[in-house]
Amino acid sequence: MVSPNTPVLMIIGTIAASLLGIIIWVLIWWAIIRGAVLSALRKHHAEINGPVRELYRGE
Repeated sequence: MVSPNTPVLMIIGTIAASLLGIIIWVLIWWAIIRGAVLSALRKHHAEINGPVRELYRGE
């Protein structure tokens, strides 16, 4: 049965589904970018603080 409120409910449902999809999409990209940045920072830290070098003492 179709009531007079059906088109309004369809519009609200479409907007809600679209917003939920956009929020999930943003969270997925945030996780991907965060993982890449943290990986790059770990690699950079390992390269900078890797093997400990002896200090030149001028001898």
